[in-house]
Amino acid sequence: VGAVKIIIDAGRDLVILVNDSAKTYAEAALSRPVAESMTADDREAMPGHETKVRSHKTEGTRTILGRACQAYAIEIRSNLKHKVTAWVSAEVPVDLGAFRALMTKLYAFLGRYDADSADSLLGIPGLVLSQESVADLKGETVRVNRDVVEMSEKTSPEGLFTVPGGYVKKAGLTHADVDMIASILE
Repeated sequence: VGAVKIIIDAGRDLVILVNDSAKTYAEAALSRPVAESMTADDREAMPGHETKVRSHKTEGTRTILGRACQAYAIEIRSNLKHKVTAWVSAEVPVDLGAFRALMTKLYAFLGRYDADSADSLLGIPGLVLSQESVADLKGETVRVNRDVVEMSEKTSPEGLFTVPGGYVKKAGLTHADVDMIASILE
């Protein structure tokens, strides 16, 4: 697959996947169900599963990047059962209201979360700065850590959120593309 960028442009109502090694891109309207932006074959092959999520505050605090964080336990049930420990801070240079609005659109776009699951995630009062996800995959334990390693306010470089010239637009999103978009949420 190579290096892939996911561009979410809420102002233009777009999700764009850019594959730099293949010099291709695919785009979808953020306000429409993802299936409408998929290729016909991938739409038919897409498994129909809903992800259930529950989160709650737990004991524990820590400081990450100089910001106070609270521990949250998140349980994700889809085709795998994930247990996540997330360290969340509201002390971030992000408009958390705008962030929640964007996440609400992404959850609706993907259509994988029921209303209670989306509400549980949207109820987390801040941004996840660190998380450890543990899943059982056919008897094997899989651990994935995600950490914010730098956070600052700065102007984005020109062209960061655009498709480079000469790239070819694909007919639609594939099942793998949709899974990649979903992975940023789990």
